[in-house]
Order: sequence, then C-alpha cells, then structure tokens
Amino acid sequence: NAEYMGRHRIVNPKFNPARTFTPEGAVGIGGAFMCIYPMSSPGGYQLLGRSLPIWNKFCINSNFEQGKPWLLRHFDQIKFYEVSETELEDMFNKFKFGMSNIKIEETNFSVSDYYRNYEIDPIVIEETREFKKRQNLATKIELDKENQYWGTKDKTELISQHENNEEQQSLKKNQINLADLYQQESDGKIHIIRADMSANVWKVCVQNNQKVEIGDRIIILEAMKMEHVIKSTHQGIVNLVIVTEGQKVMAGEILLNINTTAPTGIISEVV
Repeated sequence: NAEYMGRHRIVNPKFNPARTFTPEGAVGIGGAFMCIYPMSSPGGYQLLGRSLPIWNKFCINSNFEQGKPWLLRHFDQIKFYEVSETELEDMFNKFKFGMSNIKIEETNFSVSDYYRNYEIDPIVIEETREFKKRQNLATKIELDKENQYWGTKDKTELISQHENNEEQQSLKKNQINLADLYQQESDGKIHIIRADMSANVWKVCVQNNQKVEIGDRIIILEAMKMEHVIKSTHQGIVNLVIVTEGQKVMAGEILLNINTTAPTGIISEVV
C-alpha cells in the first residue's frame, strides 16, 4: 500500500543481461527506483507485480486527458491492491479500451509536510537509526573483504588474469599473435574492428571468408537494452571473427578483422 511504499525503500540490482520481453503494466524495481512499464519491451528491473496500463496512445479512456496519453503526473500518490490473475486480465482490457475507469481523487500534496511527518514519527526515527547502523556495518564488511582480496594479489597474478580474459583466449585459440595483427593493420593489409563500448555481443552478422560491402552490418552489440550496430565502411573479406554471440566485450576489444586496402573505420548506429 502507499504507506508501505512511502516508509520503506527497497534497493536491488537490475538483471544483466536484461529480459527480452516485459509485459505492459509490469511493476518493477531497479536500484532504488520503482517503475511501471508503459508498453511491452525489454527490461531489467526486478518485477514484483503488474498493474493497469498507464499509457493510452489515443486517450480512449476518460481517465486520460485529451492530448496527454500518459496517466500519471508528478506528485501523484498511487495505491496498489491485490487481485487474481483473471481479475487483472479482465480489468486490464476493460481499462485499456475505455470500458472501465479507476478512482482518482484530487488533493493537495505538500512535500515539506510529507517529510515532516516522517521526521517526527518516533517509529520512523528508530527504524532509520537501525537501518543506518546495519548499512554502516555492511559497508565496513564489504570494504574489508575487498581490501583483503586485493591485498593477496600480486602483479604477476593480475597480469595472468588479464592474459586469460575472453579476448586473449580467443586470440590464443585461433593462434593469433597480437603484435603481428597490429603490424598488418599498420601496413594497411587488414582492418581491425573493435568494440566502441563495453557490451554483450548480441549477434554476429558475418562469418569467416565472407565478402562485406560498405554499410553491411557485421556485429550487433547490446548494452542498456539498446542494440548498437557496427557497420563496415569499406569492401573486404572477413579474415577472422574473434568473438562469439553472448560474449561480453570491453571498449577497444577486438571483434574481428577484415582483409582490405580501403580506409579504416566503423560506423556505430543505435536502433
């Protein structure tokens, strides 16, 4: 209910990778923020329920003002209540197509009064004190463990970890010498395609020995629920694809290389 949501703050991580589908009206929490998904879409918030649609493109329902397809406004106070899945589906469709309405009451909302009520509430004061005590203790435990972990690492071990990351493993698997690769790039014999951001490899659009033209999609990366398309700016033959679909890459990491004598470069497109 509204009182619960006002007095308690739930903080939790978002899913990574994100879901490819989240239903319209889903209620989720990511970090310290709660949201209602206005339409079906990918999503990473952890879901705790589902509500009625809050977006109505054609403002069919009278709860939506004409020309304003969004239901919620700043400082709206929302109350949720539990219903069965069957009830929700029935209410959802009726509300979406203007056959039912929700109760909306006009009132004045004062942020200062809202906070003042909690600042003088003895229960809230005690809960806050206990929360901060646990928070400080948890922070100290986490920092101690982190310092302990890094204190046991030496430079040799850290270098070994770097050499065994996914990029380096892929290069070793394909018997590629990084120095030779850079020399070929410097001589203009090949073009190296690198990730321009930290992301997941969503799709590899080409394969070894495939001819590519200017503007061809070669790799699609995914980050923050958006696809980043890497296109070729030249003609050539794909020499070797280094990465695989589902692999995580860091900015600057090698994705593939192409035999070409054309100018180097890539185009990044957000779709």
